[in-house]
Amino acid sequence: MPKGETDLYERPRAVAQEMLKPDRHLDRPLDSTERNLVSTNAAWSGLLSSLGTGVVSGALVAAANTFSPRFRGALGVSGKTALIVTPTLGAFAFSSQISINGVTKDGGGSIGAATAAAPAATVSSLPLWCRAANQLYESPFKTIMAVCAPAYGALFYHESTSPATANMLLSQRLIHTRVYGQAIVVCTTAAVFMFSKSMEAEGAYTVMEGKVQRQADLAKHQKMRHWYSDLGKEKVHADGSPDIGVEPVPSFAGKEFNADLFMPLIYVPLIPLVVVGLRGRVAPVTLQRISMGLIGSGLAHAGSIMFTDSSVTTHG
Repeated sequence: MPKGETDLYERPRAVAQEMLKPDRHLDRPLDSTERNLVSTNAAWSGLLSSLGTGVVSGALVAAANTFSPRFRGALGVSGKTALIVTPTLGAFAFSSQISINGVTKDGGGSIGAATAAAPAATVSSLPLWCRAANQLYESPFKTIMAVCAPAYGALFYHESTSPATANMLLSQRLIHTRVYGQAIVVCTTAAVFMFSKSMEAEGAYTVMEGKVQRQADLAKHQKMRHWYSDLGKEKVHADGSPDIGVEPVPSFAGKEFNADLFMPLIYVPLIPLVVVGLRGRVAPVTLQRISMGLIGSGLAHAGSIMFTDSSVTTHG
């Protein structure tokens, strides 16, 4: 039989046999060791793909920018950077996702083989990166202030010593510091809380039975209490009276009015009103001192509220 006719018969048969053997995936959640293995493999796969893609796309963009006047004038710096960054990030996401999808095939056989081949190392204390992650997760506000406070000081020092800004008024140097510092605060806060949110599902790192595990893994070792274990049992109060399931009505009697929480509604609009109202009526130096005093008072009040709030002192 000619080769072309043989392919007409053999190819559908091979496709049918492949469809009769679908990929099997694990029927249980992965433990911490298996999750670390999968995430590490995915990260390395994505990193290698992104590095290769970044080199190729960067070389192509550089060549086009050098030899093509039309390309050089059509796009700005941001557009040319996007042509390098977009395929690089896309290669990382695509390659890591393919690695995650493929590593759990065949019922987790590849995971089991890799776990069995790995040496069973025991640890007595958390690694440095785990302790740093726990510190960031448990104290996000302290982390933000530890990063941003020195950054503000360094920015103000640079504005006060740089030849371009050293002769400016104090208010102008403070405005420059605030603008740059605000960008640092926003980026730092977003990064810290995104990292903290990513750890929220599994919890902090801990050492148990010689292995680094998460708090979610500790809960699995505890005895599970089923939801139906209390069915048929009558709930009673401490005095023996039956609990009929009526929600208590919250009482607002005795609640004190906290004026500190409403102070920003006063001094935030007061500062620009004072500046506008006194402009042209007092000396510029006096107006600057008054505005700086109001701003300092507002910051001091906000700091006292933050550092005396139980939610900040406990979780921050």
